[in-house]
Parts: sequence; C-alpha cells; structure tokens
Amino acid sequence: GNVGTAPANGSALCGDDGCVYTCNEGYEPDGNGGCVMPPVDCADATLSGEDGTIFCVDDELKVYVNGELRLQHSGTAVCYHSPVSIGPVADGDQIRVVANNSDYTCGDVSITPFYLTCTASGVEQALDPVGYGTTEDPGCGAVFYDRTFTAAL
Repeated sequence: GNVGTAPANGSALCGDDGCVYTCNEGYEPDGNGGCVMPPVDCADATLSGEDGTIFCVDDELKVYVNGELRLQHSGTAVCYHSPVSIGPVADGDQIRVVANNSDYTCGDVSITPFYLTCTASGVEQALDPVGYGTTEDPGCGAVFYDRTFTAAL
C-alpha cells in the first residue's frame, strides 16, 4: 500500500487510492495542510482586580468585545467588589475598555488595574496591571482611557 506522511498532530489513512489525512483528537485543520489546537472559548469571562479583587472606575465605563457593548456604567464612580461578567470570550477576541469623566461630576479620573478571567478554567490574563489616574480634570465628559486588548485565555 501507499505510505503517507501526516502533518504534526495528524494521522494518515492510506489505501490503493492514496492517502487521507485527518487531525488527531483535540486538533483541527489550519487550512494549510497542518493541524492546530482550536481557539479556547470561555463561556463566561469576568473583569476584576487581580485574583478577583476590587476593580474601580472614576467615572464612567464601557467594555466592548469585538465591537459589541458588554458592560456599561454611567454616572459617578463605581467599584465592582466581585468579578463582573462580560459574557463569552474566545482567544483572539478584541476587548476594548473606554472610561470617561462624567458629564456632570467632573474632576479626578482613574481606572484601577484590571484583569480578564475565564470563570470555568480560572485562567487570569492581566489586561492592564498598572491602571491610570490623574488629579488633573480632563473636562466634563472627556474620555481619559481607551485601550484595546487581545484575549489570551
């Protein structure tokens, strides 16, 4: 019979008509003849401080996943004392975090360090381990933080 060379993480099944290549369990075709691990999906991801601790924003917050608004807080400062869900997230998803000064309570602005966590696996990714803060008033309603991160859970 024929002898085929399977890609890494794949198998070849050969017969008189040639060989058919398949990816081993837990792998999927990469479109280029190879086999790769599929992206890891997280059914419920959360934002919090490190290790699930408090996460605060002064004043308003919007969080988008691939352009879809998943979390919004309007008004004055807020602190999430436990992890807050932003729904399903997959590796490679774009997470945009936007914070602004309130339209009616101007002054100091800040966002504490925050992390992305997959609740099922417990894997935590530092999105911004430093945060941002200033006592300089950027103006009422002004955006003071607008960053996009790539999920890697």
